[in-house]
Amino acid sequence: MRLCKTGIIALLALSAMAYFSCASSKKVVYEEVEEEPVYMTEAEKKAAERKKAEAELLEIGWTKKSSKNVDATYGNIRLRSRKGLGTFNIGLVNENGKTVSVLSTANEYMTTSFYLKAGKKIIRLNQNSSVKTYSRKTENGMQLVYVVDKVAYVVLDFNCFASDPKSDDINTVKVTCAVQNIGKKKEEFAVKMVLDTVLGETDRHHFYDSEGEPVKSERELRNLTEDDWFVSQNMNGTMLFTFAGLDATEPNLVAMANFSTLDSSSWNPNMLDYRSFDTILSYNNSAVGAVWKDKKLLVEDTTSETFYITLSASSNRLYENILLTDSGSSDKKTASKENNTESKTPQAKPVENTKQETTSAPVKETAKVPEKEPVKEPVKETVQEPVKEPVKEPVKEPEKQTTENKKDSKYSPEYIQAILDKIDMLKEDGTANQAEIEALNKELDSIFGALVN
Repeated sequence: MRLCKTGIIALLALSAMAYFSCASSKKVVYEEVEEEPVYMTEAEKKAAERKKAEAELLEIGWTKKSSKNVDATYGNIRLRSRKGLGTFNIGLVNENGKTVSVLSTANEYMTTSFYLKAGKKIIRLNQNSSVKTYSRKTENGMQLVYVVDKVAYVVLDFNCFASDPKSDDINTVKVTCAVQNIGKKKEEFAVKMVLDTVLGETDRHHFYDSEGEPVKSERELRNLTEDDWFVSQNMNGTMLFTFAGLDATEPNLVAMANFSTLDSSSWNPNMLDYRSFDTILSYNNSAVGAVWKDKKLLVEDTTSETFYITLSASSNRLYENILLTDSGSSDKKTASKENNTESKTPQAKPVENTKQETTSAPVKETAKVPEKEPVKEPVKETVQEPVKEPVKEPVKEPEKQTTENKKDSKYSPEYIQAILDKIDMLKEDGTANQAEIEALNKELDSIFGALVN
């Protein structure tokens, strides 16, 4: 019996060794397959890079203890946040080092906010007791994290940089809002933003579009292009918004409206293009809103939305979007404006010259005709042939007396009036030749006589 048990144990040991040997060999084959290169298209590469960036944003490696209020300046941009509230603010630092508010600083920046829609639920991220908020300073900006338990992580990333590659002046903020589904099932998510702007509230107009035209009433933008950037400004500075171009994610809707229109319980604002920026509830209070597209996310899947804000301390309005000049849109736009101006100017000059020639020509003709014709004919007739003058006029003139004579320039009312004007002018001149006046009077008598007969 002992020998049998020993044999059985030996057999089991050999079987186990053979099993693990096979398993390890299979594992080697599997690893070799995984290491084979994966070929991706450019679109797939960009999608992978974006997903990696989103994942990096959502790696919350810092705890509540490391969360702090932020007050940091990068170039001419000042970023501030309140860790316990999840609120933030952007300011413009001018040449004197003073901060100019571009977003409202009232009530600890509470009027500027992001919203999350998860399924049918709408959550205002900075005014919800169930949302845990954190903030911290980063190398080039700051981050805010909103933790909606069993629903989503939301990370706001503010990255400051110089928009002009030829300059080191930091003047632009890239704002990215990343969302991760931490629920137990696939869900549809969307992001909305309301920025309580203040620059335009002390200017004649709240906003100006990329053409430099004032926005005089509420306006919504859909199907955005690179030419749909706009500004909020006053004499102290300019705030330029870019929602299309570069890697900005195009929203379903961008709105310039009264704050009360955008700060509502409904997901999409009730826009009225004839409504001004003044309402009964909110006087002279403008804001910018953006609503991005709904996206379905698997569990632990991520998505993000991006837009840009460029600040200028100059009181002059920005006539181009320096962010887009590399893509040629702003350059082409400026060039087209210059070409249009140049093409119109040469065309306008010939028109003006033509009008001047047309206006001056009749004056010259009227001045010359009465001077030459009456002087030569009456002088010859009076001095050389005084007796034949009455004979010539009845013989020659009646032959031309038809209904068409009135249309002839010599018998036209304009010609007669020109002679009368010439006589008046000569009478007013003290040095006028009396003989010339008499000659003109005889010319008139001759014309009147021909018309009567």
